[in-house]
Amino acid sequence: MTHLSFKEKKDILFGGSGTKFLILSWLGSLLFFTWLFSDAHIEGFMLSFNSTAKVEGYVTDMEFTNVTSNDVAIYKIWYSFAVDGQVFTGVSYDGGYYDIDNKVYIEYLPDYPFTSRIQGSDKTLSGAGFTTIAFLLLAGLSIWVFFRFRKRFFEINIVSNGIVVGSNLIDKVMTNTTINDRTLFKLFYEYEAKRDKYQVVEQTTYPENFRDNERIVYHQNKPSKGILMNKLPNDVQRKLIKGK
Repeated sequence: MTHLSFKEKKDILFGGSGTKFLILSWLGSLLFFTWLFSDAHIEGFMLSFNSTAKVEGYVTDMEFTNVTSNDVAIYKIWYSFAVDGQVFTGVSYDGGYYDIDNKVYIEYLPDYPFTSRIQGSDKTLSGAGFTTIAFLLLAGLSIWVFFRFRKRFFEINIVSNGIVVGSNLIDKVMTNTTINDRTLFKLFYEYEAKRDKYQVVEQTTYPENFRDNERIVYHQNKPSKGILMNKLPNDVQRKLIKGK
């Protein structure tokens, strides 16, 4: 069994520019989504995906936002309306121009009339649709981060319980995928463990960085689970070669 220090585990876990970029992208999306889910964004989301009641209201003020959408000026509109004798106020963003005291239709949540907007307008400049897209982006990145780190913890487990053997490149397949104008290749390495033969498949846009006889680290109790030593940090590779 190979004992890995905290630093060596960290290097495996966060190694590679792709992982660092993924983490930064996820953190950026998380911060953006946190800002996006301010009270106004939450209200717009709730109004878009819940049943609403409608009532007449009146425009009390408006101003140009200096934003246009499809060459249409977007205005910030203040309004008021009454429900069961109680007056409520709100703000909406819309591409239509309204005069003060213009009559408008207000949609609101029946149980929470203070959550409202002018019918057909948005609670924010971005709108509920943009909020939904941001949520899907964050969810997608979160899933990507989860599986990336799941794979890295799997690699740590293999290295900690690993046996080093040689391998042979038995096939190199060029795919139809390109990343940064470089073709993605699949490299198939075969190794022998406990009298059986197994394969490790590596996907890379730099096949020239891999030899025909790369070393493989496989789990001593699960010989079919192996990884290329070439993918591990240099310090970890040296420790494995020394057998410590």
